[in-house]
Amino acid sequence: MASIQKTAKGWRAQIGKRGVRMSKTFATRAEARVWAAEQETLIEQRRVLSSGKRADFRAVLQRTLDEVTLSRSDQVRVRQMLRDPIADVMLSDIGPPQFAAYRDRRLLKVSPATVIREFRTLGGICTRAVREWQWLHIHPVKGVALPKEPERRMRRVLDAEIEAVSIAAGYQPGPLTTATAQVCAAFLFAIETGMRAGEIMTLDRSRITGRVAHLPVTKNGSARNVPLSPRALAIIDQMPPELWQGVSNRDALWRKITKRACVDNLHFHDSRHEAVTRLSKRLHVLELARMIGHKDIRELMTYYEDDAEDVAGRL
Repeated sequence: MASIQKTAKGWRAQIGKRGVRMSKTFATRAEARVWAAEQETLIEQRRVLSSGKRADFRAVLQRTLDEVTLSRSDQVRVRQMLRDPIADVMLSDIGPPQFAAYRDRRLLKVSPATVIREFRTLGGICTRAVREWQWLHIHPVKGVALPKEPERRMRRVLDAEIEAVSIAAGYQPGPLTTATAQVCAAFLFAIETGMRAGEIMTLDRSRITGRVAHLPVTKNGSARNVPLSPRALAIIDQMPPELWQGVSNRDALWRKITKRACVDNLHFHDSRHEAVTRLSKRLHVLELARMIGHKDIRELMTYYEDDAEDVAGRL
């Protein structure tokens, strides 16, 4: 119930409902009562927040960015959601139909795998909004049918392909002065370390101590240290002082390199698959998980691609 009290400046209305507390002073008691009744109705309908701001899904997304520690990829996803019409839906109106429409809009622009990852992020956001913030009565994402999980990509990088892209990029011993050669070096470095493209392209020499590269920010939100092989260190020595931070068009250059090398269907990220498979023969599974940056060792199976014939040869 609202409280209306006489003050030296007029009539003060105070509201305390569903965790929302608001107050405002008016010239007359009647004005204070009308305002209090209106605000209580809006609070009941989940249309205003404790700040008095409009209670739409944008408020949930923005509070997530402001208060929750997110991985870099989750931050990108949340900012993308802020640009989508889903952000303007009132919390009182939001539910599975609105998120199903969001799913369909996204499927017109991105792959099913990307939509699945976005909904995993949304699931965590809505859980917090229901349990901790109590901005939502029910979990609006549960019950939304997601696209079928795509087939796991199984792609090894052949030695002949490595040679072909190296020639096409102009990669050779000595200092690397062209962007194409540096992108090729990044691919080779990824095979040696299992590092993601974004981690490599933002690597700073100050983060390399001896044979270890320290990554303060990674995809899963945690820092990690990556041991460097002699081959990885040799690639570092070929690079300019700023390493790969001077290369701004890595994706376009990689497509140019593979096209020139006549190598089909080779993605830059395939280097991570290749790295996990190669390193699995030299490292304990726990060492490998820590080096790659997987908190759950089962995630390694996403990238492990060893050939059955090779395994049979080791039996």
